[in-house]
Amino acid sequence: MEKKKRLRKQPFAQCPLVHLTGRWVNNSGSPPVRIYKGSHSYHIEFEYRDGVKVDTRISVVQDKMIFDMFGRIELAYDEENDLLLVASEGCYKRE
Repeated sequence: MEKKKRLRKQPFAQCPLVHLTGRWVNNSGSPPVRIYKGSHSYHIEFEYRDGVKVDTRISVVQDKMIFDMFGRIELAYDEENDLLLVASEGCYKRE
């Protein structure tokens, strides 16, 4: 009898942005982020220690989730482990 190979999902694959909504924290000292649905698009908001919040729109370009914060930064999601990857900051876990 032949064993079926279980296909493992690609870590940090693209996904619908609705799966990313919520608050995310990084244990490496990067600021927490919040992803939310605005009136016409999804946004990512970084909250710094001094209370300053920086908000920008998330776009999907050529099957990549990106946002522009002093340059193009990619986002990806590991559904199996519920991790968010922010290319400039590292891995975040859902709060």
